[in-house]
Amino acid sequence: ALAGVTEADARAEALEAAVAQWTEVARIEALALEAGSGVQSDLLRAQASLFQAAAGLARARSDAAGARVAFARARGILS
Repeated sequence: ALAGVTEADARAEALEAAVAQWTEVARIEALALEAGSGVQSDLLRAQASLFQAAAGLARARSDAAGARVAFARARGILS
């Protein structure tokens, strides 16, 4: 059960970094498009990747919460 918590936390941490990275990429692509040097499809791809990473992060956080509940049950803290 503890391994599940550790794994879920690591996955959430990695996805937090991915969300931060894609947020920056989307920001840069929006600026490039605004300046006339970017392409809208690049911005849309960056935004799509950002949304996918954010959805993955939400799932990972949910999994981490579930793993914590399972760990607490295994330790007899929750019944």
